[in-house]
Amino acid sequence: MELNTKSPAATAVGSDVIAEAPAAPSRRELLGATAGLLLLLLAFDLLGRAVGWVGGNLLAFVAATFLLLPDLIWPAGRTHPSQADRPRREQLQGIALGLALAAVVFAGFVPGYHLWNTRFAERSLAPAVSALRQPANELSLRPTAAAPADLTLERDGRDLLLHWQPTTASALSLQSDGQIERVSGTPLPVTAATGSLKFALRPGEQLALRLRVEGAHALSGTVTPATDLWLGSDDERNATTFTIPYNLRWIPWMILMQVVLVAIPEETFFRGYLQRRFARLWPAAGSKRFFHISAANLASSATFALAHFAIGFHPTRLAVFFPSLLFGRLAEKTGGIAASVTLHVLSNLMMQLVSTQYLP
Repeated sequence: MELNTKSPAATAVGSDVIAEAPAAPSRRELLGATAGLLLLLLAFDLLGRAVGWVGGNLLAFVAATFLLLPDLIWPAGRTHPSQADRPRREQLQGIALGLALAAVVFAGFVPGYHLWNTRFAERSLAPAVSALRQPANELSLRPTAAAPADLTLERDGRDLLLHWQPTTASALSLQSDGQIERVSGTPLPVTAATGSLKFALRPGEQLALRLRVEGAHALSGTVTPATDLWLGSDDERNATTFTIPYNLRWIPWMILMQVVLVAIPEETFFRGYLQRRFARLWPAAGSKRFFHISAANLASSATFALAHFAIGFHPTRLAVFFPSLLFGRLAEKTGGIAASVTLHVLSNLMMQLVSTQYLP
């Protein structure tokens, strides 16, 4: 996706074409852009942990930061370099290049991903089309009635993670036609005559369950589908129940999210703005490359990795530095971000879809 400008220009950096800004940047501009970005992301992460609605919309805040920050830094009244106008034909060519390269990358990635999961992550391959039927995302997890207080639900691959820590003595009744594993929590479940499980918690106790629904069977004389799970109070006659659907609806939502809230904002900032500005700051470095990787690409990819680390603080998030180098190279070769956006989206989708085929 490319934004428009009234009078685009271009400059040669090495053998590649990169959109040109009206003037070379200062070190102060790029230092402010990188430091400001990391501080904002860190603030959003910490605030998201403390404020529920911020955490629930964290991705939208981050995407807005990537899209708006260059406009705040760039001088007023001038078009910043992420708004490089590319002809529609070149954009389509970029998308086609991203699709072709994705096929090559995936062919080499999948065997390595399998080796990592089976040898190091202690996960087993369990291929099944039904594994794509997962608990829907947050938009579909809303109960038809009020859920028990202090209860949260999260999707983790094929499984559903339930966490409950009531402030008063409470009881929970649960029915499922699939597997239920008690990951942690003090109380042991009591199996009722109806086939449900009951948990009684005292104040301060917590319950964590991992739920997996894979096959239907008769429950209390009635065959219940494998797509449902029920939660309610201890008194089943007056229980407030709700259904958590296992379906494919999460896939189109995930695609939309990856395009609108992930790939386009990230590529607009890191390749469309930051990498082009680094290239203008170091014009002489364009012909001096480390394994065909420009200094501008290295700098923007390092910032890309640190930005991911700022959300979550997990060392594995720094690994995005390596695919970022490929995204940056595509942006340099094509002069736009259509190819890098396409490969970025497909890479993230492939990771999420393939991960459903492995079980802990």
